[in-house]
Amino acid sequence: MDLQVLLCGVGGQGILFATRILSEAAMRSGQQVIGSETHGMSQRGGSVTSHMKVGDYRGPLIRRGDADVIFCFEKGEIFGNLTFLKPGGTIYIDAPDLDFIPKNVLSLLDEKGMTIHHMDASVQAMKMKAPLVLNLILIGFAARHEDFLISEEDLVEVITSVSPVKFKEMNLKAFHIGLGKHILEEL
Repeated sequence: MDLQVLLCGVGGQGILFATRILSEAAMRSGQQVIGSETHGMSQRGGSVTSHMKVGDYRGPLIRRGDADVIFCFEKGEIFGNLTFLKPGGTIYIDAPDLDFIPKNVLSLLDEKGMTIHHMDASVQAMKMKAPLVLNLILIGFAARHEDFLISEEDLVEVITSVSPVKFKEMNLKAFHIGLGKHILEEL
């Protein structure tokens, strides 16, 4: 499997933890994984981008136009990272809808065969009273799609093995909410 994944958002959203989950899950299936991260500001709330490559790659950074998948944990960050997505690529974004994206941009994405899957992961995380699990909710949401190349089973195993004991149950619940296997009551 060759897969290039860009994760973007802001500091404090668990982007590096999400990268670790995805990387270790890919390695469980025997794949080579390399990656790198960049920080726009060295404090909570600054832009953070993580590059992950699965397969036989040399350099860790994804070139513009080469990402198969973009995970966007903060919807405003998509605009600065959209140029990384290749034609036919997929975006998983934390957003209740796509109204914030101009129609001409949506048309261009459609013309290039790019797909956007959106879920209001932050609202689900708030319902859990755990805003930091939106990363795992969005990963679960991606895993429910047939074209996502990392298996649900590998992701569950990695979440179970790398989560601190006191957060393990909550992290698995968040992942399963993203999968659509656990429903939360309204606030």
